[in-house]
Amino acid sequence: MDIGSGHPIQGNNTYALYEDGWSGVLVEPISEFAKLSKKVRPKDIFINGVMGAEPGRVDFYQFEPYQYSTILPTERDLRVSQGIKLTDKFEVDVVNLKFILNLMPGYPHVISIDAEGSDFVVLDEILTSQIFPLVFCIEDFQPEETSKIHERLSNTDYYLAARIYPSSIYVIRK
Repeated sequence: MDIGSGHPIQGNNTYALYEDGWSGVLVEPISEFAKLSKKVRPKDIFINGVMGAEPGRVDFYQFEPYQYSTILPTERDLRVSQGIKLTDKFEVDVVNLKFILNLMPGYPHVISIDAEGSDFVVLDEILTSQIFPLVFCIEDFQPEETSKIHERLSNTDYYLAARIYPSSIYVIRK
């Protein structure tokens, strides 16, 4: 499961797994990546939207570079104040975890989360729903001692196996 998958190959946290024969669900609000994902990753299921607690629609703010795009007005304002170019605003569908899991070909062994400011909220919803993959790859700009993400995963029996800034790789303890 790849939440905020971005480009289906370049800088993508799950592409190497796809190349090794894995498949799953990609959730990404930028529609250009839908067409490209369907072309280069046909075994994956692509959802053009964002993950949230309740289905519906939200405003999405697209930036150049796209990695700064967000649904959060506070993140939008921060990016604009930093001089990052806002290129578009449009509505996207919100899908909940149950919807995504129903599309999965099996239980998610790896979950990648890159939700530009919503990472903790997405992680918390997954863990609260009692979904415990073997591995989480999650974007986290905070050092471990101040990270809510690190605290939540550490308290849920995961350990930090690698830090490939800005992504952190957590593995469940067995």
